[in-house]
Amino acid sequence: MKRKAIATILIILLLTFLAYKYIYKEHRNITDEKAVLTIESSKMYLSFKENEEEFNRNFLDKTVQVQGNITRIDHNSVVLDSKSYVIFKDSIINSKPNGRITIKGRYVGYDDLLDQIKIDQATLIKD
Repeated sequence: MKRKAIATILIILLLTFLAYKYIYKEHRNITDEKAVLTIESSKMYLSFKENEEEFNRNFLDKTVQVQGNITRIDHNSVVLDSKSYVIFKDSIINSKPNGRITIKGRYVGYDDLLDQIKIDQATLIKD
């Protein structure tokens, strides 16, 4: 009887531990991941518009590397070629409007209202 109780407790502890690990996964480090897509901002927008479903199926929540010209800049975000809204992990004080940059970030979808591709957790690759 005592063995059965100990085995049951161990199984419950193991299942609890596995559930915890499954639910509370470690955060991704986008900077260290390899980009599945390297593309110009304007071409990314056109590819998305050609076939939204396929583009999202292939690249949603994946790491992308995007080049483009800054059309608007804020404290921690930029708009590239008026078509890609990029949110950075850190401030980007050194960048200038109309400058060309390359970023790496996570593609999170499309904003219908602003007609822009959305990328977050971005880091600056080239200035």
